[in-house]
Amino acid sequence: MNGPCCNHYSRGCLLLAPCCDDEAFACHVCHDEDAPCGSKLDRRSIQRLRCLKCSHDNPNTWMGYCVYCGADYGRKHACTVCHVYSHDKDMWHCDKCGICRLGEREQYRHCDTCDACLPTTHFATHTCAPNAMHRECLLCRGYLFTSRSQVAYLPGCGHLAIHLSCLQAADAEGSADRLVCPHCSEQRSEAASAHILNASASSSGGSGAGSSSGMGADDFQELEAVLAKLNLQGEEEEEEDGKEGFVLQSGRSVNPPSKVYFMDGTTCGTYLRRFNDLPNLVIPSDEENEASRKAVDRVARTLHALDEVSVDRVHKGGSFGRKTSVKGRFDVDLPVFANNLPADPASSADLMRQKLGVKEVQLKIEKNLLKFEADGVHMDVLLLHNLAKGQPAGVDKAQVHVAELVAPLLRMTDAKIAELAAAAPDGARERGVVESLTKFVGDQHTVANQAVRLFKAWVKCGLGERGLLSPPNLRSVALELIVLAAFQQEEQEQQKGGQQQRGWSAKGLPDVRESRMLLLRVFLRALDLSSRLLQPGVVVLLDARQYGGYSREQGMRFRGCWGADGPFIIHPIDPTCNVARAPGGSQDPWDWAGLARHARVLLSVVQHCSFEVLRRESTLGAALYRLEYGIGKQ
Repeated sequence: MNGPCCNHYSRGCLLLAPCCDDEAFACHVCHDEDAPCGSKLDRRSIQRLRCLKCSHDNPNTWMGYCVYCGADYGRKHACTVCHVYSHDKDMWHCDKCGICRLGEREQYRHCDTCDACLPTTHFATHTCAPNAMHRECLLCRGYLFTSRSQVAYLPGCGHLAIHLSCLQAADAEGSADRLVCPHCSEQRSEAASAHILNASASSSGGSGAGSSSGMGADDFQELEAVLAKLNLQGEEEEEEDGKEGFVLQSGRSVNPPSKVYFMDGTTCGTYLRRFNDLPNLVIPSDEENEASRKAVDRVARTLHALDEVSVDRVHKGGSFGRKTSVKGRFDVDLPVFANNLPADPASSADLMRQKLGVKEVQLKIEKNLLKFEADGVHMDVLLLHNLAKGQPAGVDKAQVHVAELVAPLLRMTDAKIAELAAAAPDGARERGVVESLTKFVGDQHTVANQAVRLFKAWVKCGLGERGLLSPPNLRSVALELIVLAAFQQEEQEQQKGGQQQRGWSAKGLPDVRESRMLLLRVFLRALDLSSRLLQPGVVVLLDARQYGGYSREQGMRFRGCWGADGPFIIHPIDPTCNVARAPGGSQDPWDWAGLARHARVLLSVVQHCSFEVLRRESTLGAALYRLEYGIGKQ
């Protein structure tokens, strides 16, 4: 035991974790290993510490000692940003890394390219690679940036790519010389490809007509232009877990890879073709969709048969209804539009439980929300007032709700909007227009839908389930709107100036040839937008006027309703609703900063690395691996 606290740090205090109802933990590592909340501890959210000497709880977390007895929390290190305290380890806080590091500050220097602190003795000759630490270990696939184990440079090239213990194990097995560096493994093939590409362009007059892919130089120039417009650097974000230093194996410099992997027409568009196949790995199977459909139909029939509730219609919502679900990872939302709501919701919930044969029904009376699992499908049943009661057959009842709930907003004066902004967010309006939202998202172009699913799979499986977001969940509809905004931006970029661009029809839809690049371009734009969500002035607004929405000018009038701080991802039908705000109007429960940070890293991987590296070493690759082999939530 390392002191009176735990095996990780010898310190003089306990951390009271807000995510676990202020349960006391010896350190953040102890929390992450055994916390009932199942997520990583957001150390910056800690408001109280418990002194181990006098057992008093201290609210003054900016002090490094107990205000009651004066005991030091950490005699050698006390960081009031990360809440890392140590009696026996030399540490310091790196502002650029956003974390505390082991060792003495004077012996390390931060490299902005590698995004890592390196020993000063090797800094001048070390091998740079963009965001070198933001990837997984070659052998154990543990995330290097948040790893507490030592990270080593690979022999030969000197890139940070593996844990020291993993490298030593490979060396003991005699396999160290077969390790393939993710940063420079494609250097030779890239140089050869670039040479062939230049030769091909010269022989064909630069038209690319000789490529069997049918993709000319203009295609790749357009894609390169998209990348050039993306802000791939962004601002430094805070990281949560520390790392314990590095072992230097080499000092040879290697130039970073280029974009040739998906720019090379001589490869018959291999990168694009393989990237376009990725959505097939994330879309639910026909069997999964059919099982969900049957479960939904059975629940809908049960709801219509309830005497206590006069059900007008049951709407298939959520990612299932919007057709944006990811394999094995979606719940079904069933908004129920009723002419009258039950006088006793608890009794109705119990009756539903009996008729459906489910073990348990969770009831949130204030929202008329029932949560349960039927036939293996998680469902949220939400009882809503039917505002289209008495409407004749053939009337679009979804638009009746929009006319009742949203149209009056657009006629408001600025003074009335200010009064609305001062009041608490009205969740009933967002829920009331859910049918129009479902139709808007569900009607999107096939490539937009594929990009949405791929993006959600990356966030849910590559980040959330692997502990890289704290807490692990982000709201599905917010993620969908980010990608759909990227699709609209791509469409507008192609048609800006009122002149129809090559590859786009008069209706604004891409033709088959243009679609080859469209998925990658939209995905890149979505990553870029995600990386900038917390920057000033960034607002995600979509044009859904065809579905009862509003113009951008109309939407911006409701800026006061979105909260003081970003991100701002605005509901395309209800201009008062910022879907990035958690229940109660707070952003605290959702890790948007973590999403922005990892989006920047994945952008860099797509820009600099081969498809093999994207699949093997990136967070997107980890997500696809989990889906392909059935790892995680089912």
